[in-house]
Amino acid sequence: MVVIVKLLGLIIAALVICLIIKPQLVSKWMDFWKKGKNMYLGGLISLIIGTILLLAASQCKLTWIVVLVGILSLIKGILLFVLKPAKIELWMNWWISKPVIIIRLALLFNLGIGLLLIYSA
Repeated sequence: MVVIVKLLGLIIAALVICLIIKPQLVSKWMDFWKKGKNMYLGGLISLIIGTILLLAASQCKLTWIVVLVGILSLIKGILLFVLKPAKIELWMNWWISKPVIIIRLALLFNLGIGLLLIYSA
């Protein structure tokens, strides 16, 4: 399970680095998740990731970090199913409209999460 946590951290970090380099891809990324049932697919993926992280947390060096990220992932997954798609789309559009520097700062935060998962596993 620890390997899965490291792999998730690596995937997150790699994806975020690509988005930091090309922040214009953020709007394409969000446009994909807004279409049709993709939003619910994203919710399902978040629920699965959160569950995996919580199950693997006890085997990791920094359990509390993995638990925290797992809980946040579960909350995100639940919100994607509970909130109305129009509300989520509004929030996504709000992020897309931010200046590139703000988007990059938010991406740096996500990079930190990916790196923390790698270190914690």
